[in-house]
Amino acid sequence: MPCAILLKLHLHFTQPERGTVPKGERMVCELCYHSHSVNVLDHYQVSLKILNGNKYNIRLSGVAHKPKLDFSFYDYDFGPSFIDEPGLTPYVANLIARNGDSQNVSFDLLYESTEYLT
Repeated sequence: MPCAILLKLHLHFTQPERGTVPKGERMVCELCYHSHSVNVLDHYQVSLKILNGNKYNIRLSGVAHKPKLDFSFYDYDFGPSFIDEPGLTPYVANLIARNGDSQNVSFDLLYESTEYLT
């Protein structure tokens, strides 16, 4: 099944992009809804067309909102520091993330770990 991308709604099949379902078997298609703004998806119709076969209409609903995730700081300056040597205490800053939402919130720290930033 080809990957369908609807940029307006940030809706797409993540896996599989294409595939074959053997007779008597089943396949799970993961459909993800990634909104970059607050919006409501109300009975949005999508169609699934099987090559040389039937067409299936599916209606999707959902609500996107900004998570209530708060951080203890958004900017931090370590100030002047000594070059790291054995026995020196490293400068440490604890970033605290607090979930003030009514649901669980998942997030990833997107940075490349280096010898001086872990």
